[in-house]
Order: sequence, then structure tokens, then C-alpha cells
Amino acid sequence: MRAAGYHAGALADNAQSANGWQAGRTPALTAFAGAPGDLLRLLAHRAGGGIVGHSMQVARGAGRVAHALGLSARHHELVALAGLLHDVGKSLLPRRILEKPGPLDEREWAAVRRHPAAGAGLLCGCGLAEVAAWVLAHHERPDGFGYPNGLTADQIPLEARIVAVADAYDAMIAERSYRPRLEPREAVSELRRAAGSQLDAAIVDAFLATAPRRHRAA
Repeated sequence: MRAAGYHAGALADNAQSANGWQAGRTPALTAFAGAPGDLLRLLAHRAGGGIVGHSMQVARGAGRVAHALGLSARHHELVALAGLLHDVGKSLLPRRILEKPGPLDEREWAAVRRHPAAGAGLLCGCGLAEVAAWVLAHHERPDGFGYPNGLTADQIPLEARIVAVADAYDAMIAERSYRPRLEPREAVSELRRAAGSQLDAAIVDAFLATAPRRHRAA
């Protein structure tokens, strides 16, 4: 699925968008208190406002799916929190990677692939061990070709599978300097193509069923 290749190059755009975030949307961060708010502000400071905007969209999508699946209010709020903080590990990446305008080399890509574990460590340090486990697994794949642990199918926490779908969709429809964004119908087609291999098929169905109407057409 094309979303898999969209994450690395997004780092540079996220860093470059920091000024726009600081100018127009910084007050939104004040809505997040305590450790989650501190982590989100760290992410905005290190990686730019674009990645925070993406994280907010992932949180909304993940929360909708969790609610639709019948999870308790407390549970679906935690899933949304995992969506909000799924990329917080990128705040620990070197700036030369975050701000690189071109393709990443193998060593840089290996560093990016460590962001789920880095994020999980930050979350555990804030007393959010349950959310940390979901963040750690949000790049795992049902077919076993994900990272960091190569988990398969039901070995991947449900909550991480939810975040993965919301993350993939928003990554595809976002505008980036290095490639055009996909139209919603194209992104929907990509989600359906990845269902069962890169993404959990049932979660893809639930995500599309709960998405705003403009994001459903394929």
C-alpha cells in the first residue's frame, strides 16, 4: 500500500510546517493537560505542527472506530489518546532526519523504524503503560511484515490495529512537498487493497463505515 512509503518523507514537511502551526494553531495544544499535553508539545516543538495535526486526525478516526466497535467510553478515549500520541517517538529523532527534504537512506530509515519503541518508552515513563503497548505495535501488520516485533493477526493488540488504519488513511490524504496527496476515493481503494495484509480487514471496514461521507467513496 502506498501509505507505507509516505511516512518517512513526511518528516521533513512536518518540520517545515512548524512556523505555520506556531502562528495559527498553537492554542489548540493548551487543551491537552498533564503528561499527554507535555508529550504533544514536545512533538510539536521537535517535529513541527504538521505531525501534530496528523496526530489529531488519527485520534479522531481511531476514537470513532473504537466507539463503533462497542468499546467502553473510557476504553475508546484511551484508543483516541494512543492515536494522538502514536508518533511521539519521532520527537527523539535527530533533526537531520526530521528535516531531511529527500529520501532517507537505510540507516536513517532504521532510526525512523525505532519510533514506536521510543514512543512506548516515553509513555511508560509517564505512567501510560497500556497506551504504550498499543503505540509500540501500531506499525505491526497482520501478515507479519510489520515492525518492531513482526507480530501477526491477533497477536497485534486491537487498539494498535485501530490506530494503524486511521494513521494510514490520514497519511495518504495529506499534502506533502514530495508527492501529491491522494483523493479520498484513492485512499479508500488503497485501504481496501491493504486489508488483510498490511491492515486488519475488519478494522478497515469499521473505519470506512464511520468516516465522514466525503471520505467514503471509492
